[in-house]
Amino acid sequence: MTRGSRAAGREGVLFAASCAVLTAGAFLLGKQVLGELSALQLVTSVYSCSALFFLGHLLLSGERRTSRLTLGPGGIGSSAWIGAFDLVYNVALFSALRSMTSAAHGFCSLLGEVVTIALGVLVLGERYRSTEALWMLVAAAGVVVIQWSPVTAGRAGLAWILVASLASGARTVLAKRTLDSRSPAEVAFVRTAIVALGLLGISAASGTLTAPSARTAGLVAAMGLVGPFLNTLCFYQALRRLSVARVVILRMIYVVLIPLGAVLSGGQALSPREVIGGAAILAGCAMLVRGRGRRAAGAAAASPPPATT
Repeated sequence: MTRGSRAAGREGVLFAASCAVLTAGAFLLGKQVLGELSALQLVTSVYSCSALFFLGHLLLSGERRTSRLTLGPGGIGSSAWIGAFDLVYNVALFSALRSMTSAAHGFCSLLGEVVTIALGVLVLGERYRSTEALWMLVAAAGVVVIQWSPVTAGRAGLAWILVASLASGARTVLAKRTLDSRSPAEVAFVRTAIVALGLLGISAASGTLTAPSARTAGLVAAMGLVGPFLNTLCFYQALRRLSVARVVILRMIYVVLIPLGAVLSGGQALSPREVIGGAAILAGCAMLVRGRGRRAAGAAAASPPPATT
């Protein structure tokens, strides 16, 4: 493993950890506006704001001058498919929540991560050592401990959850492949714009487009900034540097950060489940990163010294 790849690995860990922080921040902001906006209204507004952020980013960064956006399968096509899968994910999740409790969201998120890791192995050919798989299971078990809640649903609800999970895995695996030749900002802009347009169409058809209050609009803009905008950029940067499973597992730290944020903001005490589950998530992620660092150090030590003249 070269020095450059080791540096890229460290950067990937930082980007994935940033995803966890941004995801938790967006979740805590969202809790403050769900009383005024429905889930569909909130997600539509957030994605619309994020699409504008991405457009401004591309224009101000000068990336539009070097962008390779084309109307072919190798250009905008792959990014558009990522957006399509993301739109399917959101629509399926909304459909599932109509017949299920909010606990379905946590169950769907966890199942989506499992499907994503499985697709990384089956489609991308990613392989992991037994110790790495063990620590991934430890972290996933911590998520189950924290988010466990009985979920009751009929066949339709479970079918929608399965569709959402498959779409979640497909968008991540396709993004991993697409980012080999496309910039994260370009892919994220196309994907976010497609989701925003799709959700705006659904909202218009259902008559749920309403103007929020000034306070809510400010919170939605903040969610759009830290959520689909900064979060997606960090996620794609992490995918460029790490395997799908490592990014997914490290991002799970957000499950620990959300109750910690509630403690800091409202004085709410951590429950025993949150303490035990949080410890498992942090231990699994720490050992996963440490194991990768040890392998990198071992590979560097085993490599022959540069030739001298």
